[in-house]
Amino acid sequence: MAVVKTITIREDQEEWLEKNYINLSKFVRVKLDEEIAKRARAERGEREREGGEKEDGE
Repeated sequence: MAVVKTITIREDQEEWLEKNYINLSKFVRVKLDEEIAKRARAERGEREREGGEKEDGE
């Protein structure tokens, strides 16, 4: 399901988007997915470190 959000950008940002034929909605979705994946990897790494310490008896 899609959710509609509104953001405010500067005029120079709008001009850059138009000049470079960038779809802002798609750009934001891609960047959010990248950040979500990055944080998920970091969280898994923390859990693995914590789990590894417990499994080793430390």
